[in-house]
Amino acid sequence: MPPVPAEFKPDTEDPAHFAPDWAQVPCLKFTTPAAGWPPKRRILCQAAVLLLTSEGKCLRRRAKSAHVVSHLPTSHHSKASRKQRHKKRERATSSDQKNMLESLIEGGDLATAIQMLTDQLKKNPTDIGNRRLLARCYFDLQRYADAAAAWQAISLPDRQDLLNLGIAFFHLHQWDQTIASLEASLQQQPDARTYYQLYKTYHQRTFSTLKKRSSEETVEEVHQRFRAEREEHIELLQRAQALPSCPAEVYLKLNELYMFQMANKLESCSKDEEKRYRQEGLELCLHVLEEAFALYPDHRDVQVELAETLLYLGRGDTAIQILSQQLQQSPASENVVALAVAAAIRKQRYEEAIEYLDTPAASLWGSSYCAGIDKLRGDLFLRLQQIDLAHTCYLQASRSDSFFSHFLGLFSCAWTWHLQDQDEHAIACAQQAADAWFQHTDTWERDHATANTPIFFGEIFVGDESQAECIQMVCEWLLQGETLLIDQPVAGQLRYLLYDYYVLGAHANREEENIYTPLLLQAFKEYPHPFISNTMSRLYLKQNNLPLAIKYHLIYAVYHCTALPDDFYPLYAEFSPEEMAVDLTEDLRRDIHQEALAQLQACSDADVIEFVFAPFYSSFWGSLLLDGKLWPEFAQVTQLLLNVLPSEIDILQDAAMSAYMQGRLVLVLQL
Repeated sequence: MPPVPAEFKPDTEDPAHFAPDWAQVPCLKFTTPAAGWPPKRRILCQAAVLLLTSEGKCLRRRAKSAHVVSHLPTSHHSKASRKQRHKKRERATSSDQKNMLESLIEGGDLATAIQMLTDQLKKNPTDIGNRRLLARCYFDLQRYADAAAAWQAISLPDRQDLLNLGIAFFHLHQWDQTIASLEASLQQQPDARTYYQLYKTYHQRTFSTLKKRSSEETVEEVHQRFRAEREEHIELLQRAQALPSCPAEVYLKLNELYMFQMANKLESCSKDEEKRYRQEGLELCLHVLEEAFALYPDHRDVQVELAETLLYLGRGDTAIQILSQQLQQSPASENVVALAVAAAIRKQRYEEAIEYLDTPAASLWGSSYCAGIDKLRGDLFLRLQQIDLAHTCYLQASRSDSFFSHFLGLFSCAWTWHLQDQDEHAIACAQQAADAWFQHTDTWERDHATANTPIFFGEIFVGDESQAECIQMVCEWLLQGETLLIDQPVAGQLRYLLYDYYVLGAHANREEENIYTPLLLQAFKEYPHPFISNTMSRLYLKQNNLPLAIKYHLIYAVYHCTALPDDFYPLYAEFSPEEMAVDLTEDLRRDIHQEALAQLQACSDADVIEFVFAPFYSSFWGSLLLDGKLWPEFAQVTQLLLNVLPSEIDILQDAAMSAYMQGRLVLVLQL
């Protein structure tokens, strides 16, 4: 704005100009206008002075010079001008508020933005734009119920409003409302992302119902129902795939479901059909992922999944080419490095695989349930006949805090010591590994340490050989021949580990398991550790020898409860065999009862009785005696349990029933 000419400025030298009494404020004093000034400029300058003066409101009422009034517009033009000015001010105010809201939202001050939007909606409830902004602010604050209410308040919601409403209901786990909103959005216009969200909703609803399964439903029946419903909703993803702008997540989920379908077929097919089903499944996944890669060539997950499928199809070089950009990044993800290593191993390019292992990776130490990178690097050096380097890597693995790396690293060191004719060191390492396994407190880790599976990083299996193959090589070497190099207890430990590797780790069938049964019996004879009792119980159960099956079942349960209390649950003590092809005669019932009774009478630990014998009684023992009408034995067991657990309602009721059947009515009343 140009400066106001001096002749139009107020007389600021006059002290009365600043008087607090408005009646005393003098009018502006104007000098004679400059020669040649047009009337319009004189009017505008006078108006500017009035507006810029702090007492302008008062001065405008008093400074009505005749030459100013003579140039004012008529009343008709004055009203129109006022309306225009009012509209301009409204537009300016609205624009300022909009800018302020955008600034608040961008700055993360959502609480203030919500307050402003709420105030504005009270004045103008039909403002859809503000309503949508309010819903978005609530959603970003994870106030999903308020966000849903705001989107529901829109009288004529469009497709995006219904989609947003469905997502808000999804976060509230209100599955039916979510499905209704998403289907309404799809009725307005089919959309790939909406179909994907609808699939996720069905999936989550199905998954949530698994936790509320019927008591009559077995776990296997629940999983079968889950698989059936999952495949039923795969059509939603296929619809999304056929639409433009299909997100990469749809292709990745389709690939995952097709892999599940292939795995289900492989579980039930014959060995002759296995190769065909595997090839068909991989080709279907490849088609989906190639389409995704054409649309999203820079999507990392798409690159990884496509490379993995190509690897399984024997196209490892193409897989590495797709991952070349990610391999050059630092750090690279563990899945990317693992795929490159696996591709090189399949081509028997072991030096190249070792180079990939040296690539800086984000967390390339493998799962806590596998042997780790040092074990894998040692295996690669061993294939290259570089035994010294392999032994160094195995030694590093054996010093790891991870049980898998420590246990398998010791067995691997034992093997490399043997290859270097250092048998004393080899035996010492093997014995140390066996002791570590039997002393380990995590039963899940102990079971999976002998699994006949390759090393894996992230979600990628590297190579085809078992990470636990070192167990087989060392144990077979030390157990061969009639004259053993090791003591009998160590031999029993190694025999059991070898049995575990062949049968449990490799998921052997019934025929294969029968082949290795003598190995198990010899192991238990040489080293009767309570942990092996669990396997012995399963063996005798398959042989329909219930007294011995229950004997070793209780021995293991008592050991587990006392030695590993943090890893024990009463469920482990229950005994409810699904298939029991044996006629429970009275003599057999008595034999089973005697085996269980002997252990109960020998137990003086109240916790063990509560967490082992009481669940065993409730699941099997009580009904065994009750169905056989062995009333004296029934009364004996219930009385022993009540001596330790006097407030157990079920046992009290059983004791009362036993007393009633024996005609001991006084005891019934006492109970």
